[in-house]
Amino acid sequence: MSIDWLQIIGDHHCNQRCFGCFAQSEDGPSLTTDTILRAMQDGFTDGAYGFWLSGGEPMVRKDFFHILDGARGLGFERVRVQTNGMWLADEGVARRFQAAGVTDVTLALRAPNATLNDKMNGVPGSFEKLEQATQNLSALGLNVEGEIIVYRQNVEHLEEIMRHFHGLGIQRFTLSVLSVAEMSSEKAESVGKNIPRMSIIGETIDKIIKANISEDAHFIQAPHLPPCVVKPEHYWVLTRGASMRMRIVEPDGKVRRYDQLPLHGGGFLTWCDECSSKPICDGIRGDYVRAHGFSEFNVVKGPETRVIPLRK
Repeated sequence: MSIDWLQIIGDHHCNQRCFGCFAQSEDGPSLTTDTILRAMQDGFTDGAYGFWLSGGEPMVRKDFFHILDGARGLGFERVRVQTNGMWLADEGVARRFQAAGVTDVTLALRAPNATLNDKMNGVPGSFEKLEQATQNLSALGLNVEGEIIVYRQNVEHLEEIMRHFHGLGIQRFTLSVLSVAEMSSEKAESVGKNIPRMSIIGETIDKIIKANISEDAHFIQAPHLPPCVVKPEHYWVLTRGASMRMRIVEPDGKVRRYDQLPLHGGGFLTWCDECSSKPICDGIRGDYVRAHGFSEFNVVKGPETRVIPLRK
C-alpha cells in the first residue's frame, strides 16, 4: 500500500518517567538498527516522503544519528524526530541534530511551568531544558511543533502551555488525549482515572481559538476528538486517521496503519448514523467510554460534512 509517512517507534526506553506513558522502564522490546534500516527502505520504496522517529525517547539510542544518516541517504524529503528535548538544550547537540538532516521536531509538552512539568515527568530541571531546546531549534530554522498529552491535571492549562511555547517558537500544537487502550488492566484502571472529558477539551479549544494566539491554519490539531464535541466552525482542528496515510512500525516489529491504532479511533454509537458529521469522524475510543460513558456524544444536525474544512 502506498504511504506518505513512515513512523518508527524504536522502543519505549526513555530518560523521563512521565505519568501515564509506556516508557516507564528500560525493559521491553527494541528494534535493531538493521530492522529499522530495512523498514525505512521498504517505506521509501512504498512512496513515503516523510520519516518519523519516535519512542520512548529516540535520542537515548546509541544508533540515533546512524538512523538519521540512513534517512538522509535514502532521500526522505522530511525527517521528523519526536523528543522530550532534554539533550537539545545543548546548542552543540542541536546543531548536530540539524546537520543530520532533521527538518521537523515534535517536542513533548506537559505544563506551562517547571513546578507542574517536572512533577509530571519526574525529572527536576527538565522544563528549563525544554524551554532552551525550543529556542535552540527555532533559532536553527527547524519546523518545531508541540504535542501535549492532555490529562485531567493539565487540561485547564492548555492555553497557558500554548501561549508560553508559542512565544518560544513553537508554531503548531497537537492535543493527544491520554489513552490507556493498550495498558495492562491493572495500570489502565489506575491511569484511566486521569483521562479528561473530551467535551471539556472541546470547550477549551474554543477559548484558545478566541484568544487568537496564532492565525496559523494548523495551529491546533486534535486527532482524538469526535466532531460532536467541537463547534462546527472549529472542525479544522480535527484529523481523520485514514487521511494520514502513515505506516507505523512498533518495538515488537508489529506493523500497523495510523488509523488501526486503538488510541486514534474506535466504534460508533447506535445514533451516530444520524449524525451529519459522521463522515469526518473516526469513532469513539473504547478506553474513553469505559472511563466516562457516552453521554457527551450527541447527533450533529444540519448539512452533511464530508471533508474536514480549512481554517477560515
